[in-house]
Parts: sequence; C-alpha cells; structure tokens
Amino acid sequence: MNILKLNEYVKTSNSIQNYKSLCTILEEKIKTGKSKQLQLEEFARYFKYHKEGNKFIIDEIYEIPVIKINARGGAHNTTEYIKNIENLILDLLLQKGNSRTLGFGRVFLSKNQLLKEFEMINDNYVYCKRRIPKLSKFMNIDPETVKEWYDLNDNMLERNLIQALDNLENQCLVLWSREITIAEAILMAEILEDGTNIIKTKYIDQYEEEQIDYKYYAND
Repeated sequence: MNILKLNEYVKTSNSIQNYKSLCTILEEKIKTGKSKQLQLEEFARYFKYHKEGNKFIIDEIYEIPVIKINARGGAHNTTEYIKNIENLILDLLLQKGNSRTLGFGRVFLSKNQLLKEFEMINDNYVYCKRRIPKLSKFMNIDPETVKEWYDLNDNMLERNLIQALDNLENQCLVLWSREITIAEAILMAEILEDGTNIIKTKYIDQYEEEQIDYKYYAND
C-alpha cells in the first residue's frame, strides 16, 4: 500500500473519484465481495474516509496506523504478527545465542540488527533513511513526506518488537534490556606511531555515490 502517494494526492484534493481510482493511487489490487470488504477495513487502519456516492473523501491520514487485532484468541487477543516475531526471537536465541563472551542463549544486537535478522527491514531501508534528500529526488516525493514515512514505520516496527519482547518476558521465556554502547575512537596518529600503513581507497558504490574505504596493514 503506497501511503506516500496518497499523502501527495490529498495535498491537492481529498476527493477520489471511485474505488478503482483509490486502488490505483494506493497501488492495490481491485477486489470484489468479501475480499474488497476486508481490503477497505485494512485501508481504514491507515486513513479515515467517508463516501459521497461513489467518491471516497479522505478525512485524515493517520501518523501511526491503527493496530490490527486478531480476535480469534478470545480473551488473549494479540496484534497480528506479534506472535511471529516472538517465535523469531526464540529461534534467534537458539541459533545464534551461543557467544563465548555472552554465554549460551544470549545475544547483543541493535534494533536495526534485530529487524534485519527477522527480515523486517533490509540494507536499502537503512541506507535510504540516511539519504532522504536523494531518495526524495529519486522517488519524486517531497522530503517531508519521505521523512514522515520513515518516522511512522520506525515507530511501528519498534513498537511491535518491544511488544513481542515484553510478551516473552511476561511468560518468563526471555529477559531483555536496552543498553547504550560507546565506540572507542582510535586516533590516526596513534596508529601511525605503531608503524601501521593506512591505505585509503575511493570507489563508486552501486548507488553511484563515492565511498572511502580504509585498510590497515602492520609493518613487518
């Protein structure tokens, strides 16, 4: 669902001619019957609308999508996908939680590293987030809209991840905490005094941006 395009559209008009036009803007498939009804319910998580005849009038686009509830669990309703994230966390602890320094069943990862492990984001997501002006130009969408999209998705992803971790902790299956890490900076002068050669290489990456790579070689 392309909410960015809908954001752009409503800047000029909040009236959309019909259901087919709405699907075209959102880049969604046109459906019928029960599938269409479920699709419209999904749309309502992202924006508020009302109808005037066949027209869809967009009243509001939510900053954060309304949480989707899976009611099949009765009193134990859970947000959709949270259970899947819980299973991925447990699997990660079993598969990779065997560090000599941390001990069995423990991992130390950043939020983005966790999300990438679970394939909830990829390298492009992180790379483009750091280059919003360039992404804005490439997509022909104003930077404010792109930044808003990232803010909304970051909030949603972090909220779901924390919910899954809290659920597991409440079941006494995991213990987790936030930690602040500090990277130790090593001055170039200190490296050179040790007799290390620094090789600086410039190259153009796949996104046609100049990158600089440093490699260190100790003298024999």
